[in-house]
Amino acid sequence: MARSWLMIRVELVGGRGEYWWPRPGREIVARRTSTFRELARAIDAAFGRWDLSHLHRFVLDDVVLVPLDVWDDPPRGAADDTSRLSILELGQQFAYEFDMGDGWEHLCTVEPQRVDPWEVLGVEPDRPTVAFGWGDLPDQYGRRFADDDGNGPLPDQPDPPTADLPPLLPHWGDWTPPTDDERLDGFVPMQDWDDESWRTLLGAVHRGDGFEVVSLSRTHDALEVAQLAGQGLLAALAQGVEEAWAMAWRLADDLRDRMGPGDDELADELDAVRGVGSRHVDSPSLRAVPVDLEELATHLEGDLLGAEPWYLDLETGQLWPDDPVGMTGEEPAGWGDDGRWLSITSIGSRDAWEDMRDYIDRIEDADLAESLERAIHGRGAFRRFKDELFRHEDLGRAFQRYTDDRQRGRTRAWLAMQGLRPARPGERDG
Repeated sequence: MARSWLMIRVELVGGRGEYWWPRPGREIVARRTSTFRELARAIDAAFGRWDLSHLHRFVLDDVVLVPLDVWDDPPRGAADDTSRLSILELGQQFAYEFDMGDGWEHLCTVEPQRVDPWEVLGVEPDRPTVAFGWGDLPDQYGRRFADDDGNGPLPDQPDPPTADLPPLLPHWGDWTPPTDDERLDGFVPMQDWDDESWRTLLGAVHRGDGFEVVSLSRTHDALEVAQLAGQGLLAALAQGVEEAWAMAWRLADDLRDRMGPGDDELADELDAVRGVGSRHVDSPSLRAVPVDLEELATHLEGDLLGAEPWYLDLETGQLWPDDPVGMTGEEPAGWGDDGRWLSITSIGSRDAWEDMRDYIDRIEDADLAESLERAIHGRGAFRRFKDELFRHEDLGRAFQRYTDDRQRGRTRAWLAMQGLRPARPGERDG
């Protein structure tokens, strides 16, 4: 998607007679076709307001925008806040005020560059959406706790802090924090993924060896290779491996925070297997197919030029060329059966090129980053990039893990769009 959306920086200047410093802020991504009223709702949600029964207004250089349908005595010459954000210019500043009584005032600044929501959020939202934020947010009515009348003292904090909670998590309820010695005794230092550990994980996932996946996840950050590690944790959950439940829980939360391609789908599946519900995975519209994500990705993101479609056998998960007899000398069972075959037409290598560009942003060596940036432009970009990067073998291997994770995620997301998901270890769709 082109970088055509607005990024609007919103800073809370003051409210209820106070001014805030440093100013809490949020950055909101919005279509130019969104309305100021939609932006107002996004700002209010971003700053934790639940009582929305108050008036608001936007003040631009030459116009005031208000909800004319609910404002009994609007300012003279005011326009309706259903006006579109397309009237804003890059770099323009304007004010937003919520609740004319308490006077929550905000400075809004349109960032000088437009953005691509997929790059910023990992999704294309249907309304203005917060992309980043900072600072402590004051309560809309100054309340410090649920029953606060504004005059009484703060309630005493439990000792330990979780003593009043039901024992739903290991450290809730009647729980004593570990001593320093106990922490050190159980501490396992995290290691960086290298070629050997990643290939060990790859083999464990292919074998469905949940025990090995959990063992590796104890000492390595699963989020770095989440699409592969998550598939392995599904096997570990099915096998009842100790620690797999907690690891899957943490990884699902991390995936939703990361918001990369296929992350929501994998997080939903991890949640579903743990029995905590899901938006997608157990829906009848998603059919389990025993497909290899890595193999499918090679056809999905292959070269567009002269590429003939391949077909996915929804019964076996095998991939077959458009002319199976001419290429393999045999015709697969059920070839031509209605409903059994899914056509796979290459979407091209644009996403893989974006992986290279995004990875360059992770390079700390400025000279190397500049050299790689030059390499990715023009014909032969992939070869030049890899030749340059693999002069630093550790970085080259790390890029392989990075792009493998991204490709698996994109392929998982593509399958979900077709109403499919990768079958879990030992699972066959009925």
